[in-house]
Amino acid sequence: MKPVFLDFHIHTSDHPERLNDSYDVEMLKRRIEEITQGSEYLISLTDHNVINKAAYLRATQFIKHILLGVELHVRNYDSAPPYEPPRESWRLVGLS
Repeated sequence: MKPVFLDFHIHTSDHPERLNDSYDVEMLKRRIEEITQGSEYLISLTDHNVINKAAYLRATQFIKHILLGVELHVRNYDSAPPYEPPRESWRLVGLS
């Protein structure tokens, strides 16, 4: 039995309000194929509270096994704040 590579947690954007419409799905495919070394793989693009439709549609042209995904942040009480990435992660990618 050959191994199968799975990754269901690939973000195309760092924040749901700043969607990366030019996410490089061809580079993603190249990097995955370097890692998998010929094994089959199944991935999912899973941004926070939004679906990057442009990236997903491009990915379906290059990637054989892909799932449409989204990482939902559900508030379980009225005073729960909406999701917002920690400020320190913004600094890491030059967004502060």
